[in-house]
Amino acid sequence: MSTYHHLNGPRWKNSGKDKQKRAQIRNDGNIGFLKRGKDLGPFVMDVLRAAAEKERDKLRAEMDKVFEPLGNLVDEDLTKPWDLAIEWAERGDRSDVQKKKKDLSQIAVHVQNVYHKHNAAMQYDKDKKGFTELPIETRQDTLRAMSKLFHSGPPLDQLPTILLDTTLARLRASYAYKYDAEKKGKEVNGVLVHGWSRFPWNVAMRDLCSIKAETSKTQHTIMNDFYERFKLVKWT
Repeated sequence: MSTYHHLNGPRWKNSGKDKQKRAQIRNDGNIGFLKRGKDLGPFVMDVLRAAAEKERDKLRAEMDKVFEPLGNLVDEDLTKPWDLAIEWAERGDRSDVQKKKKDLSQIAVHVQNVYHKHNAAMQYDKDKKGFTELPIETRQDTLRAMSKLFHSGPPLDQLPTILLDTTLARLRASYAYKYDAEKKGKEVNGVLVHGWSRFPWNVAMRDLCSIKAETSKTQHTIMNDFYERFKLVKWT
């Protein structure tokens, strides 16, 4: 701005956040962007910006067309592990059913508690500053803390009917996705439409991806030593 002696400067040099900050100090909403004289033509960066925005709008329209048939429905592949566990809990004698239901209830309560803590963290100082405006280090620390809390419980030794950590992780991730869908979603013509919060992905991204990959029947499991060798090498 000081370079051009103009409050907003040229359009290519302006960002939405900068404009918002200046508007808090001075009501500059009606002041346009700096333009070059007619004899000089437009700023080259303005031309490039306009071309980029045009291409962006084109790609967005194409993406909307591609994804439109998918709708916004809940992914049954991701809810299936939990749904099957609920069916499994109903089988057996009365004592077994009670034990299974108790274990699943512990998992559900843990996920629900983390869900509400996660939402509270994401709405940090909502009236003044949103979570995304916090320093990157603060956001990373918060997300890591939420993920660590999510994976910390319930303890496997308190779930006698759940034998493996991997089983617990799958059930916990699947229920996190299902619970989020139920809390954020709504029914449209008798079908649950997801409201999509970031919760399940922030805390259980790896397990959800693993569940989804297994349903494709084309997945391949590899160790990290092999994975590191898959990096593309630039030939000169």
